[in-house]
Amino acid sequence: MASVHVFAPVPLVLLGLYLGVLAYYPKAWLVAVPALLPILDLSLWTGNLLYNEYDILLSATLAVLYWRKDVEEQLPSPPYRWLYWVLLAAFSASFLQNVWPLFQDTVQPDDIYQGNWNSLRLGKGFFYAWLLWPFMRRELLVSPERSQRLLATGIVASLWVFGLLVLWERHVLGALLSFHDRYEALSAFLDFASTYRITGWFTDMHVGGEAVDGYLVSLTPLAVYLLTRPLRPLAFNAVLLAVGAGFYAIIVTFTRTTIASFSLSMLVTLIVFLVGRRQTLKKTGTALAAPLLLLAVGLFGLVLGFKMAGYQALLVGLLAVVAATLCTYYAVGWGWVWQVLAGLALAGLAAWGISDSALESKWHTYTEAEALRLAVLLAVAQVGLGLLLGRTARKLAIALKNLQVALIFVGLFALLAIGMSSERFEERFAQVGNDLSTREQHWQQMLSFRTPDSLSSLLIGEGIGTIPSLFYQNTLLTRRLPDFHVAEDSGQPVLLLGPSDMTLIQKLILPPHQHYQLTVTARFKSISESLGLRVCKKHILFSDHYPPSCLDTAFKPAQADRWETFHWEFDHAGHSLLDWPTTLIIHNSGVLPVAIRAVALDGSNGEHYIRNGQFADKLQSWLWTIDFDHLPWHSKQLFIHLWLEQGWVGVGVFVVLVVLVCRRQLGLLAKGETVPLAFLPALAAVLLEGLTGTMLDAPRVSTQIYLILFAALQWPEVDRPLKQAKRQRLTRR
Repeated sequence: MASVHVFAPVPLVLLGLYLGVLAYYPKAWLVAVPALLPILDLSLWTGNLLYNEYDILLSATLAVLYWRKDVEEQLPSPPYRWLYWVLLAAFSASFLQNVWPLFQDTVQPDDIYQGNWNSLRLGKGFFYAWLLWPFMRRELLVSPERSQRLLATGIVASLWVFGLLVLWERHVLGALLSFHDRYEALSAFLDFASTYRITGWFTDMHVGGEAVDGYLVSLTPLAVYLLTRPLRPLAFNAVLLAVGAGFYAIIVTFTRTTIASFSLSMLVTLIVFLVGRRQTLKKTGTALAAPLLLLAVGLFGLVLGFKMAGYQALLVGLLAVVAATLCTYYAVGWGWVWQVLAGLALAGLAAWGISDSALESKWHTYTEAEALRLAVLLAVAQVGLGLLLGRTARKLAIALKNLQVALIFVGLFALLAIGMSSERFEERFAQVGNDLSTREQHWQQMLSFRTPDSLSSLLIGEGIGTIPSLFYQNTLLTRRLPDFHVAEDSGQPVLLLGPSDMTLIQKLILPPHQHYQLTVTARFKSISESLGLRVCKKHILFSDHYPPSCLDTAFKPAQADRWETFHWEFDHAGHSLLDWPTTLIIHNSGVLPVAIRAVALDGSNGEHYIRNGQFADKLQSWLWTIDFDHLPWHSKQLFIHLWLEQGWVGVGVFVVLVVLVCRRQLGLLAKGETVPLAFLPALAAVLLEGLTGTMLDAPRVSTQIYLILFAALQWPEVDRPLKQAKRQRLTRR
């Protein structure tokens, strides 16, 4: 529990409340586990990468569930139960070969990636999922409707939480709550030219990777599936908001494969939906072509409006289409005169909004007459489109909920189209050839790391979590990699910080408008060396080598091999919860290691703001980050990752799992179950994302993906309740 000391005792109190609720109502974990996954991680503040706050939640959940012994033997045997155990055996074989030595050497290295402890950090993700799934299946069998509602609540809440974090991370939330400029929040929200790529609250991203991408592409399709379920209006709107949050977050990852993966999942969703309703579509398929064509035209019109007149024109156009559609949809018994008047009124309002946007555009210069002509043209086209769409939907008796979903997705895909046409995406797509060549070289390098002539390496791999250490061992002489550890010097702990692109950071909480003095005691091997320091607003990773908002200095020694104390004084405006946290950054930009004995930050109010400044607790409260070069910690390909760490056995078992998941879900689809609309798109997205990324090397995301795979493999036919199954067994007896 030491990892929560920064904010104690609040987490301890919340954990106690959760355990009390879970002991009284065991189904509560179905909401808590998915909902808290994107946020329950204070490793940025504590520096603890091995066991964070989400691990505490999962450990406590499993302890209570197994204490209650809610896994009952009389439940129907799940399909492919043998594979469930084969997966455990295969994973455990690769896991134990690295974890077993920990019983002899219990000292955790300062760089967890360079030792056997990384196997424990990474392997726990699979074991959490394996241990949790029987309880989820039991709840689905005993009370399917309630359990599905709770799971849906957890999924929706998770995307809500992550969406808010993304808005905070991109400074949209701060702009919304500051009320300084009506365009500031909108500009931040639609800023697709930024080089900054979101990391969420996934501390695993301190060395890059696909943690955020894996979370989004595996969870968002499940939320899309919820839109097909019978929901009350409030719940339906909540799900729509969650889907929108996930969709927006996927765009601002600026990751080409992630956007392609989600697009594939939507295509699979459409195909599964059409297959499941093929009999109905034989009668109505031709008739549905008209509204689909109108929606496509509407999407084109919204993007055109944005390109010609800016953000406000996009929003006004979207509102005009929606308002005209709904007015016409509800205009039962209205005469054509009233419909024309309503259309003209909407067109007038839309033209005013678009004209105002065109005149204030930073990218185009219009006279008032030109802006008015453009606005009238766009407004009439958008309102006319809405009127046609509403009349068509009413004529075909399309349910209002389905119409709302269609309109929302038009808006979301308009957002995607705008993002894809931005300079940032054009730059990203122009780099596809170079990036792919770099990845291919990296994959070849990874394949060469396997121990030659080793049968165990061939069968069960090098061990879970070994990729970073394998990369170090094989490239240490050719690449400048992070090198740091805490050692003893004359009985005192000393941080030895080697030269690299790595930065050592600590999150600070500084009162506003204070004068501060930073003091560092260090020893250099040469007077030509220097130690760089910055105080910046930073979340996890920078996207720019020279952030303009930083205060910075460099300490240069007067003598070599002597302890010297350096001072730096500065003023700081303080920290706002709506902005990135204030961060102290230490960087050795020289060519030789630097020894640091103490770091202190004192305010003019007499308070001390550095935690563990003398490294008595090693690197507790400190975290190291790599802002740009992330290849040494990832294979960047899912199946290479499995092959290198788990061998051919691991790859084979995973492929069998995927094949049987598809078989199981197609079987459920043939029986009329709707859940394949969730699992098949999520599986397709994960597999495509895995072609150029490794999501399973982030423990929380690994837990989520394995839980989804286990659920897809053994999802019960929930339309046949447990009581009916028991009654059938009694009859047979």
